[in-house]
Amino acid sequence: MPGQRQKIKGIWRKTVYNPTNDNLIAITKIADNLGFNARKHDFNEEEYIPITMVPVSELYTDKEYQRLLNKAMIKKAGRFDAKLCRPLAVFERPDGKKTIADGQHTSTIGYLYTNQSGDLCVPCQIIQHPKDRPLPECVAVEAKYFEDLNKNRTNVGAIETLRSGIAYGNKDSLEKEQKLVSMGVHIEQIGDTSGNEVSGLTRIFEAYDIGDNSKYARKAIGTYADLIEDQNSPNWSESPLLGSLVAGLARVWYLRDNLGRGDKGYVVHKYLTERLKKTSPKTLTEGTSGNSQSHLIAVRIVTKINTLIEEDVLTKRDGTPLKHQISEGELKDSDIIDPTKTQ
Repeated sequence: MPGQRQKIKGIWRKTVYNPTNDNLIAITKIADNLGFNARKHDFNEEEYIPITMVPVSELYTDKEYQRLLNKAMIKKAGRFDAKLCRPLAVFERPDGKKTIADGQHTSTIGYLYTNQSGDLCVPCQIIQHPKDRPLPECVAVEAKYFEDLNKNRTNVGAIETLRSGIAYGNKDSLEKEQKLVSMGVHIEQIGDTSGNEVSGLTRIFEAYDIGDNSKYARKAIGTYADLIEDQNSPNWSESPLLGSLVAGLARVWYLRDNLGRGDKGYVVHKYLTERLKKTSPKTLTEGTSGNSQSHLIAVRIVTKINTLIEEDVLTKRDGTPLKHQISEGELKDSDIIDPTKTQ
């Protein structure tokens, strides 16, 4: 039966399952395509730890190596869902106490949100300490297990969350996908796959919200992409486009429009279209991070513009010098905040 398609949030999607086009790939094929030779060894399937149901009231956590409980996450859970309950990793110490190495949030949510409370049984994989193992050694073994378990675990990131949200029709995820499409970009094949590839999901969506209706994000992406294609700007050869730079450039384009058609707006436009290619993107992004990243990048660009104004390199349309540089007030009017001057 052919898959029917429906337009959802401007994007055509399959609405009927078609087994000939289900996007499934054998995990063995994916592993083989990684392209390296893993050192193989014999594995005894009896090494798997059997699952035992244990009442929450019999479980302990060791504050010496365990992370603090995330109160916000527990509150957000709202209920205990058995489908989301993975087996807990538990050590049984010589005194019989069962210590959680992994799963304290699961057991806490079960205790708080079910009528069974402490009598709720949760699935556990129990590792037995030797009866003669001293307590300090027990703690050391558990702590090392905790470290190894979390070191080898890949946490679900923002992109994976977005991808899964799109797959099951989450409204917020579909809106974010449409924003990427409207900007003509994609991140790990999410968005407009015929457009430019970008990185830095948070900063890309920040760029979208600068000004009105993604106008300045699209201007920034166009500027950035043109520089990559320009053989006279070798410093801008890296792809994908950095979300932080896109957001920083979007802020400067927004500043340019706020400055209007006067001389200052003219020199900002001239710098972005003619002189930015001479600037290394590394000098703009180095040492920047967090929510102030795009602001600092924008400030660095404006600082370069002001230096060229002072040196009479950037002038009025008639070639005469500008009397004034771009001021802090004009930056603030365009929502550009210098993070080096805020307390």
